[in-house]
Amino acid sequence: MRSGRNEDRQLCADLVRIEWQAPSGSHRSEWAILEDISSSGACLEVEEEIPPETIVHLKFTPDECQARVKYCVLDRINYFIGVQ
Repeated sequence: MRSGRNEDRQLCADLVRIEWQAPSGSHRSEWAILEDISSSGACLEVEEEIPPETIVHLKFTPDECQARVKYCVLDRINYFIGVQ
């Protein structure tokens, strides 16, 4: 999935754990595929729709980080989300 960014993005295929609070208030968690990454964000493939502006926690051994969803696009059966 290509965004309109001009910066270099590194392609990946790593699994990361993503956690967030759904609009209903429930805690959600699933495995995501890290598709690409840059100095200011990343694109991940997920099974559930995660609304823009949702704060997500990404966990990857041995680190973790927090990001904000900027977009969520359905692509066939999964979603691509962009985070910063």
